[in-house]
Amino acid sequence: MKALIQKHKLENYVSPPETKEISSSELERLIRSSSGCEKTHIAETYLPSLDVSFLGTGSSSTLSGNIGYLRRGFSIDYTISLPLFAVFNTESSYSQINGKVVFNLSRGGILVYGNVRNIDHTAEFTPSLPEIIDEKLLKGITEKDETTPGNDDNCWIGPSSLGATYSASAYFNGYLPKNIKEKIRVFKRLFGDNQFLISEAEWTEKETKPSPIKDPLLVGVLGKRVYLLDSFNCTTAEEYARREFSSGELNG
Repeated sequence: MKALIQKHKLENYVSPPETKEISSSELERLIRSSSGCEKTHIAETYLPSLDVSFLGTGSSSTLSGNIGYLRRGFSIDYTISLPLFAVFNTESSYSQINGKVVFNLSRGGILVYGNVRNIDHTAEFTPSLPEIIDEKLLKGITEKDETTPGNDDNCWIGPSSLGATYSASAYFNGYLPKNIKEKIRVFKRLFGDNQFLISEAEWTEKETKPSPIKDPLLVGVLGKRVYLLDSFNCTTAEEYARREFSSGELNG
């Protein structure tokens, strides 16, 4: 497999198809002539499956914030660890995490410095992802919180509710090679809109231009299974322009 699989040692997450591989042209012929009820059979028979539990491992970066201030200056701070990977819809160039961190204390109690309870953290992805991918990728988002001391090491807090939201985005800024575009078009008959690109993530809170995406995986989702369709290198803008719009090489 290509660089992303080798770099993160994902070979064990890839299972071979039920039968030996066939040529791309023969597989395309089968897909074109298939009916709806044959989709799963074709995928299971001719395509390697991918265990996407690796999406919930590792961390690429963190972001921090403050939920708010409580009595006597007690402040609740949080740190969010963001996933090592991002998943992009082939029709969209970005993926966004929208999260919320909430402190709820329905009854009064003692708040002790460094020991925060009653914290609820939720997050979701935009555009939305299939459940099998969404639930694994969400495990790559973790939240850690602590209090900043006020005037005392601890104090009594009445019923309270404080919350803060955060957002982080990853952008797919590579250009797909012609053969990958064609493969997406062919596999659309098999997977519909459930084709995605998995790559290392560079999550950011601001609309900054991240480093070029390299070596993404192209996957398709049918029900509860994910299939590995290809792994490739994206082209730069300059290479894309040369391949797409140039009729030949320039002479020096």
